Amino acid sequence: MSQFLRQSTAATLPIGPAVDKSDGVTPETGLAAGTVDEIVVYKHDATAATDISGTTTFTHRAGGMYTATLSASDTNTRGRLMLYVRDTDVCLPMWATFMVIAANVYDALVGGTDKLQVDAVEISSSTTTADNVEAKIGNLDAQVSSRSSHSAAAVWAVGTRTLTSFGSLVADIWAYGTRTLTSFGTLVAQIVGAVLDEARADHDEAGSVGETINHVQAGTANMRVLGRSDGSVEYHNDGATPQNRDPRLKLTPVDTTDPTEVVMVPSTS
Repeated sequence: MSQFLRQSTAATLPIGPAVDKSDGVTPETGLAAGTVDEIVVYKHDATAATDISGTTTFTHRAGGMYTATLSASDTNTRGRLMLYVRDTDVCLPMWATFMVIAANVYDALVGGTDKLQVDAVEISSSTTTADNVEAKIGNLDAQVSSRSSHSAAAVWAVGTRTLTSFGSLVADIWAYGTRTLTSFGTLVAQIVGAVLDEARADHDEAGSVGETINHVQAGTANMRVLGRSDGSVEYHNDGATPQNRDPRLKLTPVDTTDPTEVVMVPSTS
């Protein structure tokens, strides 16, 4: 793996070992920048070498290992970089490869003094979308949880809940193109059941349907209907004096074998 170099930053790099050209083993320790045939760098995708013999400090360290200095201009191109040294009469060629990376990336990965830049420059391949999101960030001026301390159960436990309290939610629902009661599953049956199970006593406000139903029930709870010999009908409530006599109704047997079972039907006479 290539060593990382910081872009446009001077560096001192190891290279070697320099070994005798004849046996390929014996270290060569007397090389110098001014005496070797060639000391150059190859920058990323370059087709020609850059001579650094006049600017580098080339120093033997030990056992044929050398260091060479590179200037900021030598490392100004990101990508692969090769340092190459050749002295045909003395040693075998030497080279070392490096990877030049952006300064902030190097500082994050190697120096530990920066962070990798991960800005959302694009969202769904669009810089405009990213800019729009950035413009709205200021609206997130508080944590969502800070908007309410109530759980869903706590909300529904509140005694009074009106649809108008939901703003435009109801209108939005009814603006939807397709609305069928069957699409609500058992909701309709549950509503009907809840209505029919309601106590009448809880719904007796003046002028309401509940008041009317209560009056009808109260007035007919103990009603008795009597047929008279002239074919007219009397009805009694709680054994009181006959409340009405309607000659337009007469009693007709339901079963001719049991004349006590009768129904009231309009008189045809």
